[in-house]
Amino acid sequence: MMRTNHRINIETLSDDACQSIFNHLAFHERGKDECERLTDIGNEIANKCKGLPLAAKVLGGLMQSKRTREEWEDVLSSELWRLDEVDKNQVEKKYFYLCF
Repeated sequence: MMRTNHRINIETLSDDACQSIFNHLAFHERGKDECERLTDIGNEIANKCKGLPLAAKVLGGLMQSKRTREEWEDVLSSELWRLDEVDKNQVEKKYFYLCF
């Protein structure tokens, strides 16, 4: 088991910074028209990342393969965004039992 006494607290990003990371990946090698058509949905998805850079990076990478507005809207309206509404004690108990 490893242990450390040194801890670095990392703050969350601003909405603009989070959108920038997301857009850099999601719109990589897309045409101007396609970017303009999807930017509004992309910004909403990036805002749902709540300033977490890894979430913005992962979702931006995922969105590279999504070509239609409907696919982007499906991600925006996904049930997965409701995970923060789940009872954390329930999740921890289920996770504990899965690990052992």
